[in-house]
Amino acid sequence: MGLKTVFASLFAAAAIGAAGSAVADPNVALGKPVSITLGSAAGAALSTLTDGLFLPIGTEYTTGTVHWTGLTNFEIDLGGLYSISSITLQHDHNDTYLVSYPVGSSVGFAPIGPNLIGGGMNTTTFTFGAPITAAKLNILGVAGDGLYSMSEIQVAGVAIVPEPGSYAMLLAGLGLIAGVVTRRRRTPH
Repeated sequence: MGLKTVFASLFAAAAIGAAGSAVADPNVALGKPVSITLGSAAGAALSTLTDGLFLPIGTEYTTGTVHWTGLTNFEIDLGGLYSISSITLQHDHNDTYLVSYPVGSSVGFAPIGPNLIGGGMNTTTFTFGAPITAAKLNILGVAGDGLYSMSEIQVAGVAIVPEPGSYAMLLAGLGLIAGVVTRRRRTPH
């Protein structure tokens, strides 16, 4: 195998690895911190919203939920950049919620609810036409009877991070190239 072939193979592998890869994670919000940046809420701890557990459909809107009236904004810090394909929210059935996310220098919105099947808590999934990229999401109750309630938010997506093995492969490839070049310089032609 010639030096050009070795170099081309290593460079291609290093470039692919250094570009990063997607790491699958079915619920990228699981266990992530939730804070209130505006307003206030009552009921369950905010950590309930990302604990991965749904209440039985029809549960009364103040039982085991985070509930509020008026303007309250919840922020979920995903702890890194994610490509998000859908958001599932368990919420009071007769209200509408907006999940907002940054899009360049503006903001995008995913409307969730109402889901009027039955009463009490219900679950609705919003699937994006094309995945969005975000590190934080904000949730706001915007319409309905004004008695808002949530018990779970799940975010389907993949982390956008370079794998540690990619860096190791890049360094190993560069080391091998340096070794081949050094060896060829020492060999008389």
